[in-house]
Amino acid sequence: DRLSANMVWESTSDGWRWSADRIRLKAGKTTWPDNGMSLDYRASEARYRVFVKTILLEPTRRLFQDGPEVLKPLFAMKPSGQLNNTQLGFQDHIELKKIADENGVHFFSTPFSLDAVDILEEVGVPAYKVASMDVTFVPLIKKLTALDKPIFISTGMATLEEIQIAINHITHPNYALLHCISLYPPNPENVHLRTIQKLIEKFQCPIGYSDHTLNNLAALTSVALGASIIEKHFTIDKNLPGPDHKISADTAELKQMVFDLRIVEATLGQPCTDNTRSDRKESLTFRRSIYAAEDIPAGTILTHSHIKYIRPEAELAPGMDDVILGQKTNLPIAKDTAISLENFN
Repeated sequence: DRLSANMVWESTSDGWRWSADRIRLKAGKTTWPDNGMSLDYRASEARYRVFVKTILLEPTRRLFQDGPEVLKPLFAMKPSGQLNNTQLGFQDHIELKKIADENGVHFFSTPFSLDAVDILEEVGVPAYKVASMDVTFVPLIKKLTALDKPIFISTGMATLEEIQIAINHITHPNYALLHCISLYPPNPENVHLRTIQKLIEKFQCPIGYSDHTLNNLAALTSVALGASIIEKHFTIDKNLPGPDHKISADTAELKQMVFDLRIVEATLGQPCTDNTRSDRKESLTFRRSIYAAEDIPAGTILTHSHIKYIRPEAELAPGMDDVILGQKTNLPIAKDTAISLENFN
């Protein structure tokens, strides 16, 4: 009764996937009479991928013993092996920030605890990301806002009310929301990118998109819908051990995404005015005007049989026929010549 999780088993083309994103473990002590094992623990909350890799005691195994085959490799791991292989220490963050600074990249991170904020302050990050699972972690948000640095908040699993409550605790204007669906990966019909427009309208702040899909289409579309920030999982090798690599963009994919995003950005442009249409001058070539269908002597009462509509554009556009039909010409007009108001009294 101390373990709670929001679990969904989903069938995929290559088996089954567990789409839960959050597990909570209440503080206390538990003893299992059948094997005499006991466990003391503090309250914790973690993404499922960390939890199932670090707390793999026998009773935990029983919780999932009827689950899909996809979890079996996780149960075979030593309790701390995968986490120890992937966690980053303080010096790792220092080195990463140094490399980022040398390459003109802003380095910041997502703290998953209050203590992690202190560590990242020592590292010297210029901004913070709040994970979807921590939208309701008010103490964290209060601690971050007190630092007066930009905050990016992912909104996976969150209701509009929960998002508003989080924003209410931010005391400065430098924050942004990222539309996010906390599935890894989500099916296209579950992405709901139009939410971006709703967030823009309701919260009046920069809105972005945290993309967990397996290609770049959603990210590109999000920009067309108003997203000004894109977050994307990145890996140098999709075959590395760990749950995120296969849903992440590799170097080529990320480079292509950025290239395509810049094209989308450019094509969106600004609303055209009469003076900013780059194609306005093309009307001289492609639009029609009223021309003489035959040689027209001076003194002719103009009728429909005397005119035709051809290119290029000249003085009188089609639709101005009524201005000249029935009028007497004061000058001769050669065949295929554009008709002008000067041809009439």
